[in-house]
Amino acid sequence: MTLRAAVPINNRRPGSHCSCGQCPMSRRIPSLSSRLLRSLAAATALGCAAVPALADAHYDSLIHQARAGQTAPALAYFAAQPPGNLSARHVNDWIVISGWAGQDQQTLAIYQQHRQRVRLEPASLAAVGRAYRNLKHWDMAASLLDAAIQREPQHSDWYLAAAYALAEGGHAVQASAQLDAFEQRFAQQRLPLLLARSYVARITQQPYDALQYASAAIELAPDNAQAQDHYLHALRAAGMAERALQYLATARPAEADAALVRSLQADYGAELVRIGEAASGTQAEDQARKRRTLDYYAQLLAQWQQALQASAPGSAEHQALQRDIRRVRTDRLVALWQARQAQALLDEYAALQAQDPELPDYALMQVGAALLEARQPEEALRIYDGIAQRRAANTTSAAGADATRQPQGLFTGRLYARVEAEQFDAARALARQHLAQTSPERRIPGNPNPLPNTDWSATRREQAAAELYAGRLPQAQAQFEELMALGPGDSHTHMGLVSTYRNRGWPRRAAEELKIIQHTSGDAHDLSLLLEQAGVAQELQDWSTAQALLEHAQQRYPEEPRVQRALRQWQVARMPVVQFNAEYRDSDSPTAIGEGATRYALLGYSAPLHERWRLFAAARHSSGNYLEGKGRYHQLAAGAQWHWRDTQAEFELSALRAAQRTHAGLRLTARHDLDDHWQLQGRAARNSIETPLRALRAGITADELALGLQWRAHESTRLGLTAEAMDFSDGNRRTGYFIDGQQRLFTAAHLQLDAGMELSHSRNTRPGQGPYFAPQRDWSLLPSLTAYHILHRRYEQVWRHELHLAAGRYSQHGFGSGGYQRLRYGQQWKWNDTTSLDWNTGLSWRPYDGVRERALYFNIGFSHRF
Repeated sequence: MTLRAAVPINNRRPGSHCSCGQCPMSRRIPSLSSRLLRSLAAATALGCAAVPALADAHYDSLIHQARAGQTAPALAYFAAQPPGNLSARHVNDWIVISGWAGQDQQTLAIYQQHRQRVRLEPASLAAVGRAYRNLKHWDMAASLLDAAIQREPQHSDWYLAAAYALAEGGHAVQASAQLDAFEQRFAQQRLPLLLARSYVARITQQPYDALQYASAAIELAPDNAQAQDHYLHALRAAGMAERALQYLATARPAEADAALVRSLQADYGAELVRIGEAASGTQAEDQARKRRTLDYYAQLLAQWQQALQASAPGSAEHQALQRDIRRVRTDRLVALWQARQAQALLDEYAALQAQDPELPDYALMQVGAALLEARQPEEALRIYDGIAQRRAANTTSAAGADATRQPQGLFTGRLYARVEAEQFDAARALARQHLAQTSPERRIPGNPNPLPNTDWSATRREQAAAELYAGRLPQAQAQFEELMALGPGDSHTHMGLVSTYRNRGWPRRAAEELKIIQHTSGDAHDLSLLLEQAGVAQELQDWSTAQALLEHAQQRYPEEPRVQRALRQWQVARMPVVQFNAEYRDSDSPTAIGEGATRYALLGYSAPLHERWRLFAAARHSSGNYLEGKGRYHQLAAGAQWHWRDTQAEFELSALRAAQRTHAGLRLTARHDLDDHWQLQGRAARNSIETPLRALRAGITADELALGLQWRAHESTRLGLTAEAMDFSDGNRRTGYFIDGQQRLFTAAHLQLDAGMELSHSRNTRPGQGPYFAPQRDWSLLPSLTAYHILHRRYEQVWRHELHLAAGRYSQHGFGSGGYQRLRYGQQWKWNDTTSLDWNTGLSWRPYDGVRERALYFNIGFSHRF
């Protein structure tokens, strides 16, 4: 709440005492005889003005009442007179008494009506000047007061009133000159001069000069009410609300204004909030400071609510309390955000809006941040853009081009609101616009050398982050690394680069970058550093390190939502999981594929045991119709999964039931990451589930061995090589080689296009001698295009679809070659961080033993963690 300045308005009431001690109208007149009173009135007129020599007793009585504070009879008398009957004395008296009554508009109306007809006395000019000042017409006020001074320079209070009007009108130099003139003429009036200089310095934005003058005044007259009032206002203007409250508690000035006290208490709360934003210390100290701030506000509001209930509804005090309470509740929004109590902040915001939708922008900035934290980006965007629009509307051309640039905090809020609302192109455009308005250098008055502008580097960093969130990872990496090349960079730029490396599938490279940050930042307990380290540790399957980092982060930052989200991700990763997959496949001939083939699998993993182990169990089934009859198998399996750092392995025991026989099975798979780019894979199985169903129907089983090597440059480029061998129980030996690769062709925020290539070759030692498809030699070449499009995304909730097209060539020894085509369409629905559902359907055409077959298939998958 902005208080009215504590300064004499010089709208002097009857009975008040002028500091000069010379103006008769400024002193209460004692009881006099009627004759003497008439003589005095005739001598002095009104306000030291010369008047006609004779006046009737009734008129003198009206003037006497006006001096005693009863201005209504005199004003009624003047208003009832025809304008032509009013003498110069009457007009001058009317103007001054109207000023006494505080009727500024009426005072100006009388002045405007009669100033051309009668000569106005200096006291009347001064009264009109005060009225103009009260109505904030500073220049007119100063001009009239100066005219009064020129005619009667002995009135000290007119000098002060003129100085106040000049200062309030923005003429600080002229106000100071007016006070210099006052000091030369009235050197003995030290206290009024100090108070005036304090007030002028305060309203011309010189708070420390104002405090110096007010301090001198309080030393000169420690018990003076005006000096005390000015001192409190000066302390407040200098941002020393706590010192002002301490002065109130110790000096206990007799007439401390209740509204001023409340303002100081509110200022002190705002000071605590500012300290909370800039404070550094241990995490425990920061948390304690935030609690003290909220406790202070709670205590203050409780006191003021009691005072509000005790005040009379509709009274000035009641309305002032309502304004002060709203101000403190508004300031408390910032404290609530500092304590990361987003929901409490939003609840208070809703309550404040219900009373009055208008809130200051500094509070709305905190509301926008809380809305982002509460995952309401559209509403946050509405608030942030509203602030930007108001700033643009208030910007004038005279303010310069720099005024059109929005503050860095507002830009950041608008950027991330767009990112979280999935408006990535708009976010990137906003970052480019803000960067164009931000200079790489800044200048400090008095320093000829330019300094680096931290806002420019921050904007470059946020521009790179916008590319990252839009999925444009190469561009994000290039921009972050370019920033790092300009200098050592700050920790935020390092963190952005680490996030980019992680998204590109380079956790080890990210870990190396984190080591650099840890050694250069000097703060091993920084929250962003701890969370990035924990995330990298999880990706590297270093479970104990990840858990220790997360527990440390939770202990130091228990109120941080980012910590809660990281803990949630950790909990989800350690949940048991169940997966189900079902497939139906049919062809236009019951040969190699079979007609009406179905397959389903149910798989469940336990929660981690001793960090590195999970137990699992599975049930699998497949069936299909062939020329020789229906084939089917059932399999029950159980095993254990082991993972540690760069290696993951699974061991499975199973029972496979097919053709009225049960076959004991054994499967071992392993995967080892050599680095961020190379990966070794291996698989070995006894009575493999990959044996063709047609062979199993005939009682033929197969053992399997496969080795693979995959190179992955990043998320856009991948190439893999697999060699496998199958040993069938009928004596056939099959060997095969498979090469597949993928290259990203196009990336947008919600659309990706990949090119793929599959190249395969196989051979069998006993071709065509068994009931299953076993060519002597065959080759296939199948280039493809796959498009992925996100239909909807809301944080963890994602709905996307994909279209896959492939057309190539298949060649089989002894049967020639033919076209090989594949068409597939599918959708994936990730409901939240624990549940997902996907399905796809498609067609394929290729020859088998020279006979071209068309296959239709449909697949559905479900995964749930619990």
